[in-house]
Amino acid sequence: SLCFCQSYIPNRFTPDGDLYNEYFEPIINCNHTAVRVTIYNREQLVVFDEQGLNVKWDGKHPESGEPMQQGIYPYIISFLTEEGQTITREGFVTLSR
Repeated sequence: SLCFCQSYIPNRFTPDGDLYNEYFEPIINCNHTAVRVTIYNREQLVVFDEQGLNVKWDGKHPESGEPMQQGIYPYIISFLTEEGQTITREGFVTLSR
């Protein structure tokens, strides 16, 4: 049977150090075994690509640790349900400070 798995993916986050809305993080309300979050810049280069059970992006470049500039970043998020179904979501997130 199909899993009616719902996910909420915020469309904006503000990694500015005020401890509120600091991370871009999908919220998945069903049992899942893995999440992969891939985020691109305007040039369509990957700026973040991680997988695990709970993946979140702090708005920094993963290699340099430098804060990424404000703007709109395309993403692809996929997660694997316990039933083995892969669900993929694509969209855009706004990073603002």
